Parts: sequence; C-alpha cells; structure tokens
Amino acid sequence: MNVKIFLLGLIASSLLAETKTVSLSEALEIALQNNRNLKISKTAIDIANAMYNQAMSAHYPKFDASVVANRLDESATFEMRGITEVSNSGTKATYQALANAATADGDAVTAATYNGLIAATPDVSSLPINTDVEIMGRDTVMSSLNMVLPLYTGGKISAITRQAQLGTHISKEAHRRTQNQVVYDVKKYYYGALLAKNLRQTAYDTLENAFTF
Repeated sequence: MNVKIFLLGLIASSLLAETKTVSLSEALEIALQNNRNLKISKTAIDIANAMYNQAMSAHYPKFDASVVANRLDESATFEMRGITEVSNSGTKATYQALANAATADGDAVTAATYNGLIAATPDVSSLPINTDVEIMGRDTVMSSLNMVLPLYTGGKISAITRQAQLGTHISKEAHRRTQNQVVYDVKKYYYGALLAKNLRQTAYDTLENAFTF
C-alpha cells in the first residue's frame, strides 16, 4: 500500500512539476560544478600538496632567531671589600741600591737619608680594598641565530617525502575517479530519463491507437 502511495505521489509530482529541458553537456557542467564529492576530492588534493611541501621542507636548513630585552631597576655592580697585603721588598731594595751609590760617591747625607727610608719602610704594607665595579648596564639585549641542518636521518626524510608524494598521486586519482563516477551517473540518469520519456510517449500512442475506431 505504501509503495502504491509513493508511486502515485511521484507520478503526481512529475505531472505538476515544471518541465525544463537541458542538454547532456549542460547537465554534466551543472553536476561537475555542484557535486559535493568533487569539492571534497579537490580539497583532499590541496591537503596532499600542502603535506608534500611540508615534507620537502625537511631537506632545507632550519633557522631559529630570538631576541630578548631586559631592563633592571639598577645597574649590576660587583662590590669588593677587604684588605690586601703588598710586599715592600722591591722598594727597600731600590732604597738600598741608592744608599750604596751615595756612599760610594762620598755623599754621607744622601746615604743616611736612604738608610732612614729603609728603616721606616715595613716589610709588608696593608692596603684597603673598597671598590664597586659596574659589570652590566640596566638595559641588556641578547640576540641569537641558530641553524639546524640534518646530515643523516637514516632515510626518515626521504621516506616521509616519498609518502607525501604518493599521497598527492592517490588524491589526484581519487578526484579523477570521482569525476568519472559523476559523469557516469549523469549519463545514466540522463539517458534513463530519455528512455522513460520515449516509453511514456509510446504508451500514450499505443493507448490512443487502441481506442481509435
């Protein structure tokens, strides 16, 4: 019963619907422009090409650049505090040499002066160290540029590239197959509609001839 209702509805809708005649080339053009499977297959080709380009990029060097800027509240300083001891042996040896020279020249006053300096000079002198050294300014900028080039990956890069290349071929073949399937379906339904139209006309002619006296 449901099948009969469906057939009756289909016949009624076909009779009431507005008839529009299109050629086979027009039907193919409309189908190729609006078929969703074809649009999906074209997108698949774009994805495969992008993956192939990504795989090919592994053959080229990789550059990484970075710039870091830093600002402190105040300059970094190194504080040095303490006392250091300095030996005066060199100074006393110089005074002694001058005193000996003055004695040799008969200058007793000069010799006595240098001898007094020798006696007044300690062997070791203590010097305080209180120094603040600026080792870095408040503002610092550090930049770096790194290059990475794979020399040997055990065939990984070539395998990934080959896989991506095969993916592009597969997507193109899938698109071609989808396009052929659309063309086949359009031709099948187009010629089926022509056959149905001819059978319908033949049936009308047969009925007309059968009831003609």
